[in-house]
Amino acid sequence: MPKRQSSRTGSDNGRGRGSGPSRDTGDRDQSDYHSRDTGGIDSFQEEEDKQAGGNNLGSSSVRQGSNQKFPCDANMLPIGGDPQSKVLAVNVALSVCQGLHTWAETSDLNCILQKLRHLLCIVNENGDNALHTAIHNQQREPFKKILETVDASPDISYLINEPNLNNLTPLALAVTTNSLEFVQELMDHNADITIPNSEGDNPLHIAVKTNNIDCVKCLLQSPNAQSIINRYNYSSMTALHIAILHGYADIVDLLCSHKATLTNQEGMYGRTPLHLAVDKEEIDHLTNTISLLKTAGESDIANIQNYRGDTPLHCAASLGHKTQCAILLHFGADPTIENYIRHGTEEEDDEESENGQTVFDVAANDEIKNILKASPEDWSKVYQSCIALISELNSTERETHEAKVLTADSIFLDSGINITDLNIS
Repeated sequence: MPKRQSSRTGSDNGRGRGSGPSRDTGDRDQSDYHSRDTGGIDSFQEEEDKQAGGNNLGSSSVRQGSNQKFPCDANMLPIGGDPQSKVLAVNVALSVCQGLHTWAETSDLNCILQKLRHLLCIVNENGDNALHTAIHNQQREPFKKILETVDASPDISYLINEPNLNNLTPLALAVTTNSLEFVQELMDHNADITIPNSEGDNPLHIAVKTNNIDCVKCLLQSPNAQSIINRYNYSSMTALHIAILHGYADIVDLLCSHKATLTNQEGMYGRTPLHLAVDKEEIDHLTNTISLLKTAGESDIANIQNYRGDTPLHCAASLGHKTQCAILLHFGADPTIENYIRHGTEEEDDEESENGQTVFDVAANDEIKNILKASPEDWSKVYQSCIALISELNSTERETHEAKVLTADSIFLDSGINITDLNIS
């Protein structure tokens, strides 16, 4: 068996670390370098000769510098088990070395990234690959270099759509961090916009939740936008439900213009976007109500019932939202529709108790009942007053109105209608 090259330890080479006799390891003393369970190093040499056809990577394969600390001899790597693992480790080291030398010669960093492209896919403790890390830290130059490497190497193309431990793909992470430039770059590289995170939110859901209208616009430009615009998350909400729920009027308009479905019902209570819009009477919610009803056109979304049988008018009337009621009535809401809740208590056995509740039965107060009985002209006046107010707000700085809660009373006052003296038929 060939004698192994001794380590460069000066005059002490051949003696043990202590004063005792050296081990039977030839003329080198590196027993502390290797783990105790690696077995005899000599056995790897013969095995590698057999498996690699005699082309194992020994010390003659690499020229070591005089102060070289890394053991470039495959036989000296402290790796137990399959000897091919040692060969692989040396090959990785050689690739790094070749890439560094080429970079030193050409100043081209891409040569190193190309050599190490598979290492870009290795993840950290958060499950982030190199692309995630660049986005996390807002590092645009590394981000672009990694994408260039992916373009040149189809074998690592999966890097673009790989989720981390939070099920966030690089695209979802870019949306979460409001990084529009990264979002656009990833979409230009065909990033998948349909992959959900751990809550079932695709990138469009995430952009809407964070009120990031620029990212919403960017995502809706995708050829696959229609595949996500009406998709439910794990809370059974579409992007339009979420935008309505938070009162994001600009995003609601944008989603409606891209043909988001207005009749989808969320999973818990069966509420449509219009049911959610009438839950509040602030100006953004009134704007959303009008936007939905105008977009629907002849579609009868004002009378869709939720799982209780309540229409949006039931909801608005029970909450005492006067302006919402007037707008719904203006667009054809029917106050005579019954929900699925009986009039009386369980003890009542008369036939009347079998009937559901109309809007009149759930009205919060007499003012709501007066509105329900008013004429279409009165409803129209309220609607036109609301439109005028919204137009005024859109033509001025919105921040100047934030301190003032614009609710039904101010709109009725602007319309010139006395709520207590409506034209009741």
